[in-house]
Amino acid sequence: MLRSDTHYLAGITHLGGFGGYVTAEYDEPITNDPNNPYGIDFIVYGNAFEGGKVSEPGSVEVSYNGTDWYYLAGSNHYELNVSSKDATLIDGRVVSSMVLLRETGYPSVTFGYADVSSCSIVPNASNIWAVTGEAYNPYTANLRDNIGDGFDLSWAVDSEGRPADLPDGIRYIRVQNITDVQENSDFGEVSPEICTIIKIRPQDQLTPVGVTDAPKSIKINGKTFDELELTPDYSINDGQVTYYWLDLTEENIEGGSFRVNVEGADANDNIYVNAVRGVGTLEYNALVDEEGSRTVRVIAQNGEKAARIYVIKSATGGNPADNTDIDSIALTPQEGEWTWREGKYTGRVGSDVDNIALTVKALNYESAITLSGDGIAGGSVKLTHGESSEVIPVKVGTNRFTVTITSANGKYSNPYEVI
Repeated sequence: MLRSDTHYLAGITHLGGFGGYVTAEYDEPITNDPNNPYGIDFIVYGNAFEGGKVSEPGSVEVSYNGTDWYYLAGSNHYELNVSSKDATLIDGRVVSSMVLLRETGYPSVTFGYADVSSCSIVPNASNIWAVTGEAYNPYTANLRDNIGDGFDLSWAVDSEGRPADLPDGIRYIRVQNITDVQENSDFGEVSPEICTIIKIRPQDQLTPVGVTDAPKSIKINGKTFDELELTPDYSINDGQVTYYWLDLTEENIEGGSFRVNVEGADANDNIYVNAVRGVGTLEYNALVDEEGSRTVRVIAQNGEKAARIYVIKSATGGNPADNTDIDSIALTPQEGEWTWREGKYTGRVGSDVDNIALTVKALNYESAITLSGDGIAGGSVKLTHGESSEVIPVKVGTNRFTVTITSANGKYSNPYEVI
């Protein structure tokens, strides 16, 4: 534990610029216990205020001996916009750090990072940080309302992203600033601030929670593991975490991507594939890297149970520069959800709305995006990945648009109708 009762602007460990870190050492090991609520083994309390309004994510690594370190892989760990590079500290030392790419404002993450969720049961910690050591569910939609950021040692992975077995537990916890951003217009330097680390004590748990049931199905490009004749390379933690290596080169992958479909054992299961969340079911489109491979992690979690985790490393041979898929499309303002049917995105706005804006993300952010259709000045306009379009006038009734994704290498284009 770093500190217990931490007062406002007193006793905070500020990690400074990119690559800065703090290490906590324990005399007694923290062990991986799936009988803890949600599988959480320890909690890091940061300074993100109520509802995680000022989230400044830090990576968390663990070690038993202080030499061999393992990341606790957060939600974004396997995303293609996460990399690593060297950082020079103020004392001149050069250290390696993960780099978490932000799109706008503070980096967007969900579980598995420090200084993300609320920091105190007292709103905004206006007078004192009040913490209880109670574990909250890191897999829910309202994660940032949790008090503190919980960590499961089952998230531990080696430098290649493979699940790591920690039979003796861990004695060291390291939190590092992984956001290479020098300043922010509202709060200055983007840097995690760490107040308290508390481990979950087994004697505090009266009833073991157990592990979530395995999903009904996990399909890769429509095929189950059995249909792919896929067997685990290994499993750890009594089968809670399983690792697969998959070769899809004979699947003739087009566009450098493959689909992952998950159906949970329960309709209320929290389902994650990498950084994307669903309830009960989830579809994820995985873009491969420049070497034609990709790692995806599937997590299923229910109630207070620990998560069931699958890490799948796939070689595909596909080329991401050929990709023309849409990752997401958002309409402002919007009523209800988008529907996707027969090659069309359909949304709606109120009859009193005169103007809208569209925000489109291509699966490959280097792809070109063009918007054309009713009310577009000049007939068409280029969009920037993840940024809102200019205001578009609409009329009562049906308004038709076309979003065209052109591959990064310019060889292929795919139009999507938006109504």
